[in-house]
Amino acid sequence: MSRKRSSVPAYLLHKPTGQARCRIHGKDHYLGLYGSDASRIKYGQLIAGIANGIPLDPLATPKRKNATANDRAVDSGPTIGELCLAFLRHAETHYVKGGKPTSEICVLKSVIRPLNELFGLTPAVDFGPLSLKAVRTKLVEAGWARATINAGMSRIRRVFRHAVENELIAPDILERLKAISPLLAGRTEAHDNPPRTSVSSEDIEAVRQRVRPMVRDLIDVQLLTGARSGELLGLTTGTKGLDLGRPPVAVLGATWNAGRDSCDRGSHSIRHGVYL
Repeated sequence: MSRKRSSVPAYLLHKPTGQARCRIHGKDHYLGLYGSDASRIKYGQLIAGIANGIPLDPLATPKRKNATANDRAVDSGPTIGELCLAFLRHAETHYVKGGKPTSEICVLKSVIRPLNELFGLTPAVDFGPLSLKAVRTKLVEAGWARATINAGMSRIRRVFRHAVENELIAPDILERLKAISPLLAGRTEAHDNPPRTSVSSEDIEAVRQRVRPMVRDLIDVQLLTGARSGELLGLTTGTKGLDLGRPPVAVLGATWNAGRDSCDRGSHSIRHGVYL
């Protein structure tokens, strides 16, 4: 099966001249020295122009609405790449559990990467809803599931919310990005993953017969309590509700939630004593 053509023009190398180029509607647009900041900025401007429906005119000087070219050169504000960097630095200290980074950081990086590739050198003030939709189109073409893409758009808006909170950009930049509606089932090319179903008792028993006794005990506790694997592995002798002084009952009415400071603030409750 032939590969589907991307609707987002790629940043390419013109080998004979060493210039960066971008092919749009069958025409090559040369951007300057391949890999240079200037060529990346021009590439971002072209993509933003396409996303906003602006006709391409190689003789026109790109201008921001209601701003002169001199105003843009003097004070264009932080770029998208700078906002991403500031947010990731914040994320490395915020998304931490037990002194270790959580998986959310990897998820954030996977979403921010295409945003930065397309618009990293674009001033944040020039980034609007159609630019964000261009990023979304890239995720659709990359084969992401619809729900994952919608969650990714929320994470990208989180980058801008952090920037507003720290007075890096004006609040209206974030507000206009909130205008984008989520992708709806059956109305987009993005696929939906099949719903998750419960594992059969036969499969669970087959696994129990092949694992070590400690892992088998953890499986049994999960079946009795509905706790997640990470929650069980996070239990220590200091966990509230864990009573090792009254054997054989080891856990009495403990409630905990992964990522919370206190085990009695979560949503998973063990209502009966569990014999270990």
